[in-house]
Amino acid sequence: MGAGIEMKKLLIAGLLAATVCGSAAIAQRKPAHPLVAKPPAALPTKQTSLPAFAFKQARAGEAMDPSVVGRCSPTEDRISGKLECRGSDTLVAGINLLLAPSYYFYQNRLTSMLFLYDNDGVNYLTLLAAFRDKYGVPCNTAAEKWQNRAGSTFENSTATWCFKTGKLKLEQIGPSLKYGLVTYTDDYTAPSKETPRDF
Repeated sequence: MGAGIEMKKLLIAGLLAATVCGSAAIAQRKPAHPLVAKPPAALPTKQTSLPAFAFKQARAGEAMDPSVVGRCSPTEDRISGKLECRGSDTLVAGINLLLAPSYYFYQNRLTSMLFLYDNDGVNYLTLLAAFRDKYGVPCNTAAEKWQNRAGSTFENSTATWCFKTGKLKLEQIGPSLKYGLVTYTDDYTAPSKETPRDF
């Protein structure tokens, strides 16, 4: 009697296997019904072909000697390994800046860069053309609203370039109507100063 039950189990298992395999073969031969949804396409993978950011002697995404961009000193927050470097070259795209760009490093890696330029109406377009020539088409352009202390609003044209580790942003209006602003912000950042515990 035990052998009969075992035989039935084997027979059922064999029939199930034949049915599943046969159904799979039929499904492969049969075209899909037009009303049956197709399986979703693979999701696009993150774009990895973005270029690395470089500006004058500064290179993002790699360790470097910060002193190549200019004179460096510890930042005011005194976080170990965090430096502010004043660039030595005041010329950018033929525009003579009032102050050379400032570079910020943490553990010898670039975390950000910024500089102001005279907002005379032409300098924004000059920098836009120079950055397009060097970095390609911006990944984002916008006309943001900018408001001064008196409450007047102005249109602030901006262009942003995307890189492997961060973004470069060109703003027509910076901290005031008189100056435009260029900033690079890297995904790699220094830690903020920890609040001391008194308990």
